[in-house]
This record gives sequence, C-alpha cells and structure tokens, in this order.
Amino acid sequence: MDVEDGLVADVDPQDLTEMLGNLFENAVKWASAKVEVAAAAEAGMVRLTVADNGPGIAPDSMQTALLRGIRLDETQPGSGLGLAIVSDLTETYGASLALGRSPLGGLQAGLRLPTRH
Repeated sequence: MDVEDGLVADVDPQDLTEMLGNLFENAVKWASAKVEVAAAAEAGMVRLTVADNGPGIAPDSMQTALLRGIRLDETQPGSGLGLAIVSDLTETYGASLALGRSPLGGLQAGLRLPTRH
C-alpha cells in the first residue's frame, strides 16, 4: 500500500467502503500473488488505484466488464455486479472509474474521487 496521508474524499463513507470493497475483492480474487493499492491527491481529486498480477481483462472487454450482471469468466463464482456498482457510485459523485492493464500484468482499476473542501 502506498497511501498519501491526509486524503479526504467527498464521498459518503458507506459508498466509499462499497467501492473499495468491490475493487479489493476483485483484485484479491484474480491476483496470482500480488495486489497493490495506492492513493494520492491529484488536481483537486483523490486518485486511488488497485492493481493486481492476475490475468487481467482484454482491452476490448473492459467496457463490457462494467455492465450490470455481466461476468467475463463464468468459471469463477460471482454475480457480475461489483464493477457495475463501482461505476454507478462513481457517477453519483461526479467521479470516474478507469480500467486498464496493471504494471503488474493484471488489471488496474483507477478511481478519481472529489476531495472534501
């Protein structure tokens, strides 16, 4: 973990817990051995990233992974709701969620959340 001190996102604590919980759960589920979490202030926002060294998601499937009830790998347990919930909650706060390839080789999920003034 690499989390900057003093970060305060302008997000309901329960919603933040839901977003982070879903991202952490996915990372731990898919990682083969390593998950990295980082958070820092960036241009008036809190930037949070969760990265793993699992198989990742093909670039052409990343938008599909955000759809409610869609599971890209039916061999693993899950509901297909986690990333959709994170995406819905980020929209509620004028925040953003971006998926990409992790420097570790798996998936990296990045949240940009508004800071509390």
